[in-house]
Amino acid sequence: MRALEWYRANRDKSFLLRGSDLSQAEAWFSQAAEKSPEPTLLQTQYLQISRQEAVKRQRLLLLGVGAALIVSAIL
Repeated sequence: MRALEWYRANRDKSFLLRGSDLSQAEAWFSQAAEKSPEPTLLQTQYLQISRQEAVKRQRLLLLGVGAALIVSAIL
């Protein structure tokens, strides 16, 4: 359902999974890949893009914390 909502919202990033929702979806996906019916292409894309965005957010956060640490060390 959520993948379809994301698709209908023109792949708006605010509809992507985060945190525990993303972890649960990844666990479901790993189990569902072995069962029938398999996850759809849309569900697969939704999960992949959600993970990519989560990694981007984490990198930006670490970059910001690193920059703040450097600035505070200089001061």
